[in-house]
Amino acid sequence: MNRSMQIKAMASELRMTILQLLKAPKTHFSHQWSADPETFGVCMTLIAEALGIAQPTVSRHLDILKQAGFITVQKHQKWSYCIRDEQAIQDYLDWLKHEIALD
Repeated sequence: MNRSMQIKAMASELRMTILQLLKAPKTHFSHQWSADPETFGVCMTLIAEALGIAQPTVSRHLDILKQAGFITVQKHQKWSYCIRDEQAIQDYLDWLKHEIALD
């Protein structure tokens, strides 16, 4: 795993907010009608709307999270859906804890 990309991904408050929103997709995106947000993921358009930012801006942030391995993206028809990769996030947190721990 590219730890530098993961650190970059976590260095943005906006990307942290995206991960927080995706942690509870039923709560934040219950109005998504095209697919179940919890099992299939959340449409990028709805993420942009929730953050009040333009689609190209959210796409760039989501691409960084994807490169870091923190989310996966799948396309369905004309939309792209994002879902957290809980194992990758936990692996990063475990690595970070080990790296900064006082031994």
